[in-house]
Amino acid sequence: MRPTCALSLFRLFSDITKQKYNRCQPQIESVKFNIYFQMRSILVDWLVQVHKRFRLQSETLYLTVSIMDRYLYTSKKISKNDMQLIGVTSMMIACKYEEIYSPEIDDFVYICDNAYKQGTFPTIFV
Repeated sequence: MRPTCALSLFRLFSDITKQKYNRCQPQIESVKFNIYFQMRSILVDWLVQVHKRFRLQSETLYLTVSIMDRYLYTSKKISKNDMQLIGVTSMMIACKYEEIYSPEIDDFVYICDNAYKQGTFPTIFV
């Protein structure tokens, strides 16, 4: 299930770049308040720490959160185990878009404490 989550996140980003979605819906917390409000805040705090550790640009963090919010809004069912994978995949996509030298997949696997294997992420990043 995890590889499909990452692939659907990448498909969503490609739809965003084709202007299929103009802006993120602000009511994400009200739609799925029971889980996503607290989990999203924990995930964003963790993404800020990862952002500082890799010394990325500010725009990369903003784009990461935007991609993650759009995916959370459009997705029907997300397990708690996939939240970190969604955040990391969003950051990988944002790094490919914003950074000159983006971190490698092995760096993201390491930062997740080897919770995911390299095959979990989309193969387009290889």
